[in-house]
Amino acid sequence: MRCAPAIVTLLTLLLTAGCASPETAIQPPDGAATAAPATPTPTPSAAESPEPIDNMSKARTVPAAAMLDDGRLLIAGGANGYVIYASAEVYDPATGNWSSAGQMAEPRAYYHTATRLADGGVLVTGGVRDQTFTVLDTAEIYDPAAGTWTPTGSMAHPRQFHTATLLPDGRVLVAGGRSGPQTLLASAEIYDPATGAWTPTGGMLIRRDSHTATLLPDGRVLVVGGRSDLRLLSSAEMYDPSTGAWMPAGGLRFGKDFHTATLLPDGRVLSAGGRGDNAADKTDTIHDHAVDTADVYDPSTDEWSPTGSMNSTRSTHTAVLLADGTVLAVGGGNDKQSTLASAEIYDPAIGAWSPVSDMDNGRQFHAMALLENGHVIVVGGADGAHVTISSATAYDPIADSWSPSGPTY
Repeated sequence: MRCAPAIVTLLTLLLTAGCASPETAIQPPDGAATAAPATPTPTPSAAESPEPIDNMSKARTVPAAAMLDDGRLLIAGGANGYVIYASAEVYDPATGNWSSAGQMAEPRAYYHTATRLADGGVLVTGGVRDQTFTVLDTAEIYDPAAGTWTPTGSMAHPRQFHTATLLPDGRVLVAGGRSGPQTLLASAEIYDPATGAWTPTGGMLIRRDSHTATLLPDGRVLVVGGRSDLRLLSSAEMYDPSTGAWMPAGGLRFGKDFHTATLLPDGRVLSAGGRGDNAADKTDTIHDHAVDTADVYDPSTDEWSPTGSMNSTRSTHTAVLLADGTVLAVGGGNDKQSTLASAEIYDPAIGAWSPVSDMDNGRQFHAMALLENGHVIVVGGADGAHVTISSATAYDPIADSWSPSGPTY
């Protein structure tokens, strides 16, 4: 289904929501922003002749995504122009097909979150419900066995552009975001699946949105960057679940938002790309400028170290840790606001990025996830013609090839 409004319309929507430029980074749940229970390391297998992946039933941009325990991928909500969806779909890698995952209680888009719980359910929080950009405080849970959605306790604050992180004890930490166009939040709260209730916890030291949150091996949560009013933030802070308190952490060289954060196998964190400015001023006003810089955080020293720059400036991209310990970054928009079909891989052993084969079309505002077979699926978003799309494509790291996507719209 073709969406008449182009990328300008999506930019207008994000501005209405309090965003300064068309940015997104849906972390697989990579990402980075939402942690998932430990699973066996996927083993890539090269496909001899990749088949096109079927399209979703609807073209979606800025959806939320979560991998299910059985290896399927859940895509929930999202938007097509001014239309915001309550519907959800599930992709089954065994068949290459999509099927309905029912209807959420409310439509959700523009930076809601989806977090896989320890029991296999998926918690979806916040976002906006319609073109008035009313921000939601509600949450609901998807039951993969029944294929149904059930409302659960509401958050203390409406939130979008927030993060949601699964803690080692099975609870979920939600931090920051905004409750309206001019209202950024420092507050944080915790969801307990056993009771279905939210409990306030210590607030962040700085109110921020469009940041990343990464669960570290020791159970703490590292929050990095984002923005606060008209400032891009280079600061980072650490949440300790044992005390419910936040402490300052080492800061980035430059302020940025809509970057990616990926936990490396050795426990360090890679922060890559995003929208920022190459001025070492924490109070810089926001510039609509994608960057190619990357830095690695070492929790043992509480310090960031510059690492190799990406081959392209990119924000609105996604990143995921591959089975061999490298990091794949895909798509997004560059500093000229062109949509990228390119992808590249970061090797922590040498601290450098290498280009890999391009997708068959550019994508930004998309979702991405690592499948159990080691391939990476990229879903929906806006394409190189700036149109919301329903297609998906998969990357095989061994063959360095992308499966052809189906018809774009």
